[in-house]
Amino acid sequence: MTSRKNSSGNRLDVGWQHNINIDKNCRKVQYKYCQKVISGGIFRFKQHLACTHQDVEPCQQVPENVK
Repeated sequence: MTSRKNSSGNRLDVGWQHNINIDKNCRKVQYKYCQKVISGGIFRFKQHLACTHQDVEPCQQVPENVK
């Protein structure tokens, strides 16, 4: 099984570049665009940023190039 983090502890998926860690364990993150705080996986995080309306509220402030 492959690791979900690289050797420095950073998350590998490009989607994680669009958040701010608000605790040292990376369990809660804040979206850079709408300042909403969540604890969850990258799948729902990217759905929020892509405004898919699937199981999450779409982000109203995400730039078009990020969608």
